[in-house]
Amino acid sequence: MPPFRPALILRSTAPLPKIVHATLPPSATHSQSPSYLAAAKKQANYLAIFASGIALTSIVTVFIGYHIQHLTEELEHTTADTHKHILALEKRLQALETASLGQGGDKASHIEPKGKRSGWF
Repeated sequence: MPPFRPALILRSTAPLPKIVHATLPPSATHSQSPSYLAAAKKQANYLAIFASGIALTSIVTVFIGYHIQHLTEELEHTTADTHKHILALEKRLQALETASLGQGGDKASHIEPKGKRSGWF
């Protein structure tokens, strides 16, 4: 079995970046020493975990963004439908008031106080 090469994990044939060498213990300066290989493998694992975390964060962000957009569109449709329903109810109320006035009723007795209807909006 060939010796462990951290460069293969990093998908590079070049030597490890300086940051990898700088964080290794002083006793692990030789690239074939067991402590060097163990430290390099540990760093490669941390790098893989970090990359996975970034990918997962991106996926979750897109997922949340999609749902926010969907809920916003649904809210806009619901608001428009509610407004149309309120307008239809106002027209119906106005027609009922007009019909009751046409039957000889007193206009003042059928009109609601202004403050009572202002709560609809």
